[in-house]
Amino acid sequence: MTQELEMRFIEQSHQLDTSATSPLSALRAKGLKSFREQGFPNSRMEEWRTTDINPIRNVNLSYLHKIDSPQCDQHALTGAWWRAVLKDLPTVTSWNGHVAANSKHPDVPCVDMRILTDNDHTPATPGAVPGRVAELDEYPFAALNTAFLEQAICVTAAAVADDGETQPALHVAHCVSATDGNPHVHPRLVIHVQPNASLRLIESTCGVTDQPYLVNTVTEIVLEEGASLEHIRIQDDAPGAFSFGNIYVRQEANARYVSFALNMGAAIARNEFLVDLKGEHAECVLNGLYTGSRSQLLDTHSIIRHSVPHCTSSELYKGIMDGDSRGVFRGLIHVLPHAIKTSAYQTSRALLLSKTAKVHAKPQLLIFNDDVKCSHGATVGGLDLDAFFFLQSRGLSPSRARGILTAAFGGEPFRELEFSELTSALTDRLREQYAE
Repeated sequence: MTQELEMRFIEQSHQLDTSATSPLSALRAKGLKSFREQGFPNSRMEEWRTTDINPIRNVNLSYLHKIDSPQCDQHALTGAWWRAVLKDLPTVTSWNGHVAANSKHPDVPCVDMRILTDNDHTPATPGAVPGRVAELDEYPFAALNTAFLEQAICVTAAAVADDGETQPALHVAHCVSATDGNPHVHPRLVIHVQPNASLRLIESTCGVTDQPYLVNTVTEIVLEEGASLEHIRIQDDAPGAFSFGNIYVRQEANARYVSFALNMGAAIARNEFLVDLKGEHAECVLNGLYTGSRSQLLDTHSIIRHSVPHCTSSELYKGIMDGDSRGVFRGLIHVLPHAIKTSAYQTSRALLLSKTAKVHAKPQLLIFNDDVKCSHGATVGGLDLDAFFFLQSRGLSPSRARGILTAAFGGEPFRELEFSELTSALTDRLREQYAE
């Protein structure tokens, strides 16, 4: 039975142009149908058992059909430590789920970008198409995003002509700004990396409002044969926000996907990854760090699907939880019957800095052949007291020792990144934050 909140969202979806005949309009209809059938998840569902989203029902969320003002882009991305690191990168910004029509697109070598709307009936390239890899069944927030799909940022990266050229980089910032009301926004990003091409993508979500809001992103990624993507996700939404990220990746032969997700803002935040290794010798590295305080709920769910032989995947997620915060990690490595010679490793580790912080970890293996090398594990605990005492015996204050140990614990997941400026800034930030 459809509940009141679901009905409000369904009614608000009717604000969108129902007369359009574009591919986006067809996808909206598909998304709305899926959302009607699923509704919002609840704790009776196994995949949502530890993630209570009922607080969303207490907020009167409304859809922002258009950007508040063309002046939104005048807001500078300043204030947070990570924004200072990214300030010189080519950036495209969506405000309240939309890129303004008068926005100037960044000029990135070997990268083509297009904003797809109802006025477009053909994509920039066949690969950069919304709906190509996103799965809606059993993903209610992805279905909701699709039901409100008015615009998609479509990015295609081509191979560089000269081996000496540097890897192109692009920052896509999803920002929420509202002077009143409680908006819900649904940005869509499509990334297509062509054969033997590479790209560094930084994707961020943030809010410049004190009002509770919901930001619900879908990111679709297709890596062709020999392609490489370094994907950095930074979730730094406002303290009262509800933040949901749905990331879908399809990799062809010899493609490499390296992901680092930093989950630190919002009242409730959840990232869902579905990575499908479709070509032999594809490699996936799925790492992340979540840092919670107050009564935050930070959740990560992931599925890495090994569909063909000779693929590798590794996953390392770490959590640092303080106050009354709760962390959730649930990862699944799914090895299909024909995916022989698979190597897959998954680890979850969490550090609790208070007696009331909690972490629910459930790493899982689902393997349908016996010619594999797979392992998984999880640990939850406090600071190493021997190391803590050792640092104090060398003259460090308790707070400084705490900061050093916490930064060392949290630093491991992003060591795979080649973006040294960001890794250094994050290490410094952790050391300072937990030495306070």
